[in-house]
Amino acid sequence: MQAYLLSGDTATVWCFRGLHQVLINPVIAESKEEKNITEEKCLSIPGTSRFVYRAEKINVTALDAFGNTINFSASGTLSICIQHMIDHMNGILLTKSLSQ
Repeated sequence: MQAYLLSGDTATVWCFRGLHQVLINPVIAESKEEKNITEEKCLSIPGTSRFVYRAEKINVTALDAFGNTINFSASGTLSICIQHMIDHMNGILLTKSLSQ
């Protein structure tokens, strides 16, 4: 099982403006063709930043804390944060994301 909590107690709070949402086994169901290159930093690699290609808009399917299927769209900073966290859950660190 893969799970993470985006909350006010983590570094990703600024992405969600106070929204607390548990995503269990999140999957990017669809992403727009348009990709942007952004500079990202990661708490797993302090003091390091990399430029990474990320989809501008994604559609996500996941389970919530109660096991219910949820589907939602994300764009901008929220999209970047979710893609970053899914990379982590799949064992991809920022240092590997550069070429993708």
